Amino acid sequence: MQARSESYDGVELALLRAETALRTGDPHKARSIASRELKRATLGTEHTIRFRLVRSVANRTLGHIQRSAVDASLALAKLKNERKRNVDLLIEAHKQLGVALASGGDSGAGKEQFDLALSLTEESTNLALRAEVQNCLGIVHARLGNSVAARVHFDNAVVELSKLSRPIALADTYVNIGNLNIETGDLAGALSALRQCRDLARSAGYLRAESIANMNLGDVYVALGQPEEALRSYQEAKSLASNALEFRHICCANTGIGVAKRLLGSFDEARSYLEQAAYESARMGLGHENAAANLELAVLEIQSGSPVRAKRLLSWTVRRCRATSSTVLLRRALFFVCVVYLREDDEVKLGSAVRRLQTAAADPSSRPLAAHDLAIAEDLVDHITQLGWPPPILRRIFRERSSSAKSDTDEKHHKLDVKVLGGSRVTVNGVEIVSRDWMSRKAQAVFIALACHPTGKSTEELADLLWPESEGSRGRGALYSAIHRARNAVGADVILFHSGKYLINPDANLTVDLERFFELSALGESNASRPEDKICALQDADQLYEGEFWPDSVADWTIPIRRRAENQALTNLARLALLLESRNDIDLAAATLRKIIRIDPTNSQAHANLVRLLMQSGRSVEAKTAFGTFKTMMKDDPGAGHLPDFRSLTSGPPSKHH
Repeated sequence: MQARSESYDGVELALLRAETALRTGDPHKARSIASRELKRATLGTEHTIRFRLVRSVANRTLGHIQRSAVDASLALAKLKNERKRNVDLLIEAHKQLGVALASGGDSGAGKEQFDLALSLTEESTNLALRAEVQNCLGIVHARLGNSVAARVHFDNAVVELSKLSRPIALADTYVNIGNLNIETGDLAGALSALRQCRDLARSAGYLRAESIANMNLGDVYVALGQPEEALRSYQEAKSLASNALEFRHICCANTGIGVAKRLLGSFDEARSYLEQAAYESARMGLGHENAAANLELAVLEIQSGSPVRAKRLLSWTVRRCRATSSTVLLRRALFFVCVVYLREDDEVKLGSAVRRLQTAAADPSSRPLAAHDLAIAEDLVDHITQLGWPPPILRRIFRERSSSAKSDTDEKHHKLDVKVLGGSRVTVNGVEIVSRDWMSRKAQAVFIALACHPTGKSTEELADLLWPESEGSRGRGALYSAIHRARNAVGADVILFHSGKYLINPDANLTVDLERFFELSALGESNASRPEDKICALQDADQLYEGEFWPDSVADWTIPIRRRAENQALTNLARLALLLESRNDIDLAAATLRKIIRIDPTNSQAHANLVRLLMQSGRSVEAKTAFGTFKTMMKDDPGAGHLPDFRSLTSGPPSKHH
């Protein structure tokens, strides 16, 4: 027993040394101690978990993101049957896995882990741990462009940390608030928060937070048009990050120095710093940081007259931004894609890029471009201004936001976005309502049913829609419970009862993708529209149609809507294919016909038109392959009718398929 006690004390001492090494900025030592202890055959479950979490943090600090995620995942696996006894460790494991996933570029998966961690904090008395999770959620929401949700989480963290008198953790929160203020255009608020962070961190000897504060101050000075001040801040941030062995922050500082050098006209020096940041972030698996460095390199190449290299970098950046859910970077990258195509006088690709930019700018979470970005592309600014876009979208691209983020939260009415094509998702003021917020599936069903019937439904009509098998009083009781839960999820004043009907508040800013889909479809078939406008409308409608209407629901009332939406989607694609063919865009027309066939393999007219189109454009091999597929479909489908002759298909006019 004595020998076991001494061994236990030795393990505890090793754990203390490893955790101290992390806090004092020596991740190498922390990882070394943890790795050595994890090799012990007699190491207990709890110590194994704690050493894995220490090594997860150390690996992430050293830039080994995948290894960090593996250690956190293994810690979670060990905790599978330990929830009641080790809830704090379980929270910490979810948090560390979330940080590793978000650092590697998967912000959505990181958010899921943080949400799980936050739900578990209800079972814990550790307020400091809850504040840390709130901070993490704030960071990931900010990265996803949800500034309102991010601010709520940061404010919660400040309240809890102020009660606990935790200056170091408070410094971390203030730097996050400062960064969020930069994203929302509140530069005065950003300066205030970042200076608070810097002072707290400096007095506590906390190099990491002081480094980040200086880095973000550099971003503020860039936005204010003061590149000399920005350069000094970035250089100080890099020095502090080097002393703290924070390699991710060194990458970010190099990107910042590159931006400042570019603004000062030192293009060669700027390229050197940005290439170093891009290389190091790729080596360490830092998805968001890599996208940021490559985007700045692309802007530099545009300014220095190298559009080919800029286009390659932007293509990579757009893909990376989509993979990492970096919405702010994506919108800026799309702007510069438009710049390149405008300079190359490529009207077709420019039109496509401008439509993608319009979609990105329509997101309320997007923020205006900085003045130094707009100065590079005044010709594109003029071009976009003349397109007649709605003023809110133009403001999100060209104008600075209000100096306060209050407008996001102090709106009199809610902003409701409902997605029902290809899935179901509801967001209120930019914050997604997740499953546990609805409390039950029926609460979500009530809300979606009302969103799809804007004129409202009576109590009996709603009960019949959702509980057709229940008797009157029983169905009404279930309905009242579901409405109560739905109001708790979306806001008490969103669902009204007026003139004997339940309905969505007419004053709410409600958008439903199904409704917009049918609006665009109508525009695509309107005789009053120009062919180019029809093509744009049908392409936008196709992007909205991500799948069948509300696939999670089996309610009878959804079936006619589902069929109507699918038939409309096929009709849209058929019209789009004919319009694209009429302007001799054969590749897109063929791709559109193939999409019809993927949705409806028995659509003989789409098969026939694809064969004809390929043959008439000189692609005989592809045409024969497509005809073979057509032939197989006709044989397998008893109701398909007689197989047309190959010659008649390849010489005839296009079929008016619907």
